[in-house]
Amino acid sequence: MRSSREWQGYWQGREATRWKGPIKNLRKKIPTFTQEVFHIGKGVNKYKDVIVREPIRQIGNEFEFDLGYAEALTLERIPIEAVRNDYKSRLFRGREQGYKLVEHHQVLDDIFAELSKHASPTRMPDIESLEATMRLSIYGARMHIEFLLPHYKRNSYILKVTCRNSVDKKFALTINLFLHTDSATEAETDIPFDGFHHVHTQELDDGAIRHFMSNALRNFLYGTWGTDEVDFDQFEKILHKNLTPNQRVLIPNILGPRTQKKASILSFLEILAMLFDEGRDIFRNQEQKLTKLAILTKELRELAEETGTQQLFT
Repeated sequence: MRSSREWQGYWQGREATRWKGPIKNLRKKIPTFTQEVFHIGKGVNKYKDVIVREPIRQIGNEFEFDLGYAEALTLERIPIEAVRNDYKSRLFRGREQGYKLVEHHQVLDDIFAELSKHASPTRMPDIESLEATMRLSIYGARMHIEFLLPHYKRNSYILKVTCRNSVDKKFALTINLFLHTDSATEAETDIPFDGFHHVHTQELDDGAIRHFMSNALRNFLYGTWGTDEVDFDQFEKILHKNLTPNQRVLIPNILGPRTQKKASILSFLEILAMLFDEGRDIFRNQEQKLTKLAILTKELRELAEETGTQQLFT
């Protein structure tokens, strides 16, 4: 089955295309990138590096149509973004400054390696044959891909993966896992389950993505997140710590009056879904929303670990 172009327009201020098709076909559209010294001839800026898109090696009418933008097809290397390197700039106002490139393919390789290795209830011989939807900016610097894992099913839930990354400093690397139901309508929101968040001014630890995916998959299949309980007050503290004052105005309406001191982890995950659904106009964009969800679900997971529940979270 070939991939098809569903939409073409602007995404985060860049021309972009949305594709649908088997993951293995969509991945062929994702370029590779390198990070190197920022220079013109022999003139070097010692404080800067540049992110470079490597040449697209397949050029032809059919491939050009599939790529979506003819001007993006070239055997030349294309500069994408100037970034700060580590030269005498480890910390500025308490933040690390040196940019660390994490390629889209590196992220996907780790995700699929763990999915292929993990023992799911129903084995899939080729995980990348699954159908996905992918949004890709004109030079490939920004990527957003999501797909269902039909062989990861528990009760009425199917696990859904959403992954996005940029190599031009626009947004961080984020992996979000959701609980999806076939019976849900388009208006209903998937329930956030777990998340991974990485900013490009830090080194990505070897195996970090695979470790996250392994634990999340095991917890989805065997964890007790449907019944284990967490304190309401602790959950509310997580919300207040990670939301802006403008976003916090949603909390009283979402939580409402409560008589119990505790609720199940699944109940809190459902509350997060309601929060981001009702506050869709408050969160600046989809990328900010996914980042917030990754942080909040991670902190909820850590809270469950502290309280002695969710042993498979560790």
